[in-house]
Amino acid sequence: MVLDQKLSLVRLAFQPLAFILEPMNALSPLVSEFETVEQAQAYLSWLEAKVAASRADGRPSVAHTEAMKRVRAIIKAKRR
Repeated sequence: MVLDQKLSLVRLAFQPLAFILEPMNALSPLVSEFETVEQAQAYLSWLEAKVAASRADGRPSVAHTEAMKRVRAIIKAKRR
């Protein structure tokens, strides 16, 4: 649910910019990290595909504490 809300906010953030700044064919670096509206739209499409793939993944989710435990074990092993 949280991902849906964040994705909606990202989508809402880009839609007005595309409409307002499209004639300029560039986004302000103060507003966006993208140079063009096309880049912003391509990123949004990529992000939506990643979220859809993640939501469709049938594997069981891993709790944050368990994931951090695994990562710390990997880091500890690499330090040896």
